[in-house]
Amino acid sequence: MKISEAGWNLTRRKLIDKAHPLFTKEDNYEIKSGLDFLFYGEKTDTKVPVRWKQYLATWSAIFPLSLLMQLLLLPSLRLMNIPANRYFDTLVSTGCLVFLVIYVVMPNYTKLIRKWLYKY
Repeated sequence: MKISEAGWNLTRRKLIDKAHPLFTKEDNYEIKSGLDFLFYGEKTDTKVPVRWKQYLATWSAIFPLSLLMQLLLLPSLRLMNIPANRYFDTLVSTGCLVFLVIYVVMPNYTKLIRKWLYKY
């Protein structure tokens, strides 16, 4: 049985309400889905950019990184005498790519393109 997004949000809300008495102070939280967190700054009152801008920003960050993975990471694996295996190579390169996008590239990249992202 597939649960809709509204069903998941309701389930999350019920779990948060159930855990609320355990909080030591009033906690600020938001229920989000997707990659919206990549576009939040340090200010919590910042609006999330429109989806097409999120798409273009994410794609423009991932495309060059995926090329770099093929040019730098995969040859490095061969230098370490790790045999070519499509599944292992994909596992390692996508793991590195996601790490770089989440922790290195997007926090800095969104600051760089902030004016364009939030211009409506």
